Amino acid sequence: MSLRVEPLPGEPKTVAFFYGPVALAGELGTQGIEKINLYIKSQLDLAKVPSPDVPVLLCEPGDLLKHIEPVADKPLTFRTKGIGRPNDVTLSPYYRLHHQRYSVYWQCFTGAEWQAKQVEIEKANAARKVFEARIVDEVRPGEQQPETDHNFKGERTSSGLRRDRAWRDARGGWFSYDMKVVPDLPVVLRCTYWGGDKGREFDVLVDGEKIAAPKWEPADDFITEEYPIPALLTRGKERVAVKFQAAPNSTAGGVFEVQVLKANP
Repeated sequence: MSLRVEPLPGEPKTVAFFYGPVALAGELGTQGIEKINLYIKSQLDLAKVPSPDVPVLLCEPGDLLKHIEPVADKPLTFRTKGIGRPNDVTLSPYYRLHHQRYSVYWQCFTGAEWQAKQVEIEKANAARKVFEARIVDEVRPGEQQPETDHNFKGERTSSGLRRDRAWRDARGGWFSYDMKVVPDLPVVLRCTYWGGDKGREFDVLVDGEKIAAPKWEPADDFITEEYPIPALLTRGKERVAVKFQAAPNSTAGGVFEVQVLKANP
């Protein structure tokens, strides 16, 4: 048997490694989850734990085997040499990896491609920091603790998962959360939906006042909408009730995330 590289169909620069018939996975460790019971009961048990960055390989796929060496005294174990960014990775049989994070597929970049990618990452990180500074409050519908923390109420409502994200809807009913606001600053309500749920009729209310009747074009992805909250509804208040009310014979949501944000300047 020998080590070989298998590209992902249609993605020649995304590869996996095999030794004979044995798939190899990269060890990504347990950082951030050491104190968590790894025998998890739900897909969302680790949702709040940040995922590590998966290293990329600075090498053309055809040259990868020149930069991978066996690890002494560890059968079926290999390590990349000098091509991993931000670090090299140890490759072990997939069936032996447990109780830690791992990756099976690896992206390959040239030096110039990686520099361009780094610029994209830095821009995205900067934009994320700006966005996070706007967050006043947020709740993830369908997750027990966030809903408890925000005084969840509702009638004829249910929850579930889509693409590992929790949602809540109300079929002919409603659900609501108490959310923080800033009394002296303009704020907006930002809601995340599933694009395939187009056609559902419902209203979004703040302290009983309708601020939106969401409508969107169909999409096979998550979508977000922002609704300004009138200053009259937040004046002198620390919290408001955000309610999703279904029209008769229709469904409110599903809603995947609700955020109160400081309005953009």
